[in-house]
Amino acid sequence: MVDFLEEGGRVVGVNTNRGRIRAERVGIAAAGHSSVLAKLAGFRLPVTSYACRPWSSEPIKPVLDTVILSPGTGAYVSQSDRARIVMAPWLDLCPSYAQRGSSR
Repeated sequence: MVDFLEEGGRVVGVNTNRGRIRAERVGIAAAGHSSVLAKLAGFRLPVTSYACRPWSSEPIKPVLDTVILSPGTGAYVSQSDRARIVMAPWLDLCPSYAQRGSSR
């Protein structure tokens, strides 16, 4: 479990199971869990996490050099740097931190 070190209302480091780490600046890079860690540090991020179930193809010749996104549904299509077409057809429409997958 990580706990934040605070002094004078400012985060100055973290406590970990391997000891204390002090720093002038502390960043949160925890993807969808960033808002959970921010809450532990005493502030709120304007982020809501939704699960999505992306699919990817076998590598194919590059055909797509942009990301196509539907803001209303969260669906997107892009081509990865490994030449796979990646598509997420929808978001689960309730906030979630679930990490699940299937071969469907």
